[in-house]
Amino acid sequence: MGRNSGGVNNYAKAGTTGIAVNSNGRKLTPKQVAKMTATATGTSSMQHRDMEKQINRAISRYEAVMGVRERHVRIADISGAYGVTYIGPNGSQGIYLSRRHFDTSKRKFEAAYKASNYANGFKNVTNRAAQHTVTHELAHATWTSSYTSPKHKAAGKEIQHLYRQWSKDKRKKGYGSYGKTSVDEFWAEVITKGIHGKSDKYTRRAISIARRFKL
Repeated sequence: MGRNSGGVNNYAKAGTTGIAVNSNGRKLTPKQVAKMTATATGTSSMQHRDMEKQINRAISRYEAVMGVRERHVRIADISGAYGVTYIGPNGSQGIYLSRRHFDTSKRKFEAAYKASNYANGFKNVTNRAAQHTVTHELAHATWTSSYTSPKHKAAGKEIQHLYRQWSKDKRKKGYGSYGKTSVDEFWAEVITKGIHGKSDKYTRRAISIARRFKL
C-alpha cells in the first residue's frame, strides 16, 4: 500500500460537505466514492466467514474499550487501500472495507497485511493484523481534526498536545512511521496499538481522552 502523498492531512479538509479518505490517507474522488457506495453490502454478504468474524470482533472490541459503537461498517469495491472512512463535519458517515482484501481467508489476509504494513515498519505491529484496519478506521470515525462539535474540538486540543509529546519522544517503542504523518494518523494508530498491541502512556492517555469527552 502507498503512503499518504506529500504528507497532506486530508482528514482536516472535510468541511461542511464531508470527505472519504482511504487507509493510506488519500482522498477519494467523487467517481471513486460513487463506486464505493454503489457496491457496498453488509459484512454478512462475505464468502469467508472467518474474516467476517474478525471484522465483528474488531467492532465489539472497539466498543468495549472505547465505549463507541459504529454500526455502519460495510464491504465495498475499493481500489488501492484496505479501508475508507467517510466523514462529515461532526461525525462518521460510515466505514467501508475493501472487498478484494477482506473477503479472503484470515490466513491469506494476515500474510499480505503483515508483509505490506508490518515488515516495512509502516504501521504499528499488533497482535491482531486481521483487525488492524477495522480498528484504525473506527478511530478515524471517532475523531478527526475536521470535526467541529464542541466535544471534538475540546478533545482535539488534548490530542494535539499528546501528538506533540509523542513526536518529540525519541525513546518510544512499537510505533510505525505512519503515525508521524499527521495528528489524525497518530490518533488512529495510537488507538489501534492500545486496543490490539502493547499499551503505553500514549495509548492509555488517548483512550482516556476518548472516554472522558464521550467521543
